[in-house]
Amino acid sequence: MFSKGKHWGSMGKMKKRSLSKILLSVVEAAVVVSLLFTFWLIFKNADRQGTVYDITEGWDIKIDETLFTNASINEFRFTRDLDSNIEELTMSRMLSENMLHDSTLRVYDRLCAMEVYFDDELIYEVKPEEGKVNPYMGMGYYFVTIPNYRGNHLLTIHFKSLEKNAISSVPDLELTSTQTAYSTFVDENVFGIFTSVFLVVLGLIITIVSLAYTYLNNDYFRLFLIGVFSFMAGMWCMCSHKIMLLLGTPVATNSSMEFFLMELSFLPLLGYNIKIRENLTEDQKNTIRSTMIINIVFNLIIGSLHYSNMVHYPQTVLLFYILAAFDCAVMLFVGVNDINKMNKGEKIYHYALACVSLAGFWLIFEYINGNYISRGMPRMSNILTPVALIAFVIALLVSYAVHLYDEVLSKSQQDALASMVYKDALTGLFNRLECEEIFKELDKKEQPNYLFIDFDLNGLKKLNDEKGHAAGDLLISSFGKVLLESFSEYGKSMRMGGDEFLTIIEGKSIPTENELMAIYFKNLEKYKKETGLEIDAAYGIAGSSEIYEPKSEQVFRIADERMYEMKRLSKKGRRV
Repeated sequence: MFSKGKHWGSMGKMKKRSLSKILLSVVEAAVVVSLLFTFWLIFKNADRQGTVYDITEGWDIKIDETLFTNASINEFRFTRDLDSNIEELTMSRMLSENMLHDSTLRVYDRLCAMEVYFDDELIYEVKPEEGKVNPYMGMGYYFVTIPNYRGNHLLTIHFKSLEKNAISSVPDLELTSTQTAYSTFVDENVFGIFTSVFLVVLGLIITIVSLAYTYLNNDYFRLFLIGVFSFMAGMWCMCSHKIMLLLGTPVATNSSMEFFLMELSFLPLLGYNIKIRENLTEDQKNTIRSTMIINIVFNLIIGSLHYSNMVHYPQTVLLFYILAAFDCAVMLFVGVNDINKMNKGEKIYHYALACVSLAGFWLIFEYINGNYISRGMPRMSNILTPVALIAFVIALLVSYAVHLYDEVLSKSQQDALASMVYKDALTGLFNRLECEEIFKELDKKEQPNYLFIDFDLNGLKKLNDEKGHAAGDLLISSFGKVLLESFSEYGKSMRMGGDEFLTIIEGKSIPTENELMAIYFKNLEKYKKETGLEIDAAYGIAGSSEIYEPKSEQVFRIADERMYEMKRLSKKGRRV
């Protein structure tokens, strides 16, 4: 009944609030599932331990034509002219017999062709495809199985640069038992794996679930954006920490994905910025949208250059960092209100965005420092960036949960205010304002089918005069209960003012007048006995079927006239 009316949508509002509560529960469940899955994946092989050989000391390192003997790879720093590009790096060291039993060498190769020699024997090689111009080798780990020989043997690793600044520090090397070479790598990168898997699983769950909710309500699109960002950030962490290599992804592909995802992840974040900033003007929204277009065009151009082997991703990192800094500035300053004027959700988002931006600027500083100022310095961003990302995604979810809570609370307050405006305080029935709204909705329908029962309560003035207004209020409220119990299943009852009441029954199938009034008289007698009051009312009934192309006001007047006719026929205003 009246389900499409302005104030008859309470069921829809309740459903929307229920969806919001369910969505919050789903987000909480997604966090828990992601954590449990991540812990299971990391610790399922925690009991497997293998031998790790110390090979950090005693290296002969040759940079182009300059030789450094008996060097430590942990302490070695490049001290040559940083403006010149290093073409070749050769590292050699003797391996003792106890290191040669079922062992695997893990080597980090960055944009270089690589050859691994055991004495003079080539045992492993990474080289570009034959005839390929300006090939891209990527950045990642290679696992080289060492031959099982007796005695001491010379291990030599030769790197040849294929990109500018490809050789900027001594590569990461580790020698472990073959059986646990991969699990050792997992143990060393446990935090990166935790961050990656958590963000990917969480993002995947939220993205899939929010798509269904977005179909029901466009406001849930911001949760979809959080899910996409979390998934992209997690995949980037997975590629950055080389976790994808364990799944068989080629090094070059892993590196390409790393840069691509890093550059693309700003798009959902810029979209979320538009959604959460409540006071953005259209011009400010267009500024953010233009920034998104700049990011898309940049990604298309850089991606095309990379895959055509003209300019590879590593050579455009500085450009991307400049664009990323611009993106952060846009999100932090365009259309941003004073912090005290922000709602709770926006405030949480703003602080989190500022913190993750600082972590991003530290990443930029390390890149510039490592490639142009002090080559080979340790990088804090390997830990700082994953921590910042996982904290940021959690902050995004908290800000969204706060937004949903405020939305539900706001709607509840609006419903309460609407109830106050459209409800009669004494009887709990709807009032004349609600009646006017219903009349409008009825008149919009092409073939309406409804019934009006117009009531006028008898004896109210006399009761007020003889026993006071408290007794009169009891009579009014009791009659209101009679109408509620009699007709709430079929329609709505309203107090039009004073001692005047109206019940509207609407629907395809309406009970007969006799059936309706039988229910009414039964409840009338019940409340007479309970209150001891002489509750009685004159009434008139009229239906839309009585008039061709009926208007609600016309039908109401007919019911009103019939009610007054009943009053005239009864000396005491009782039914004749």
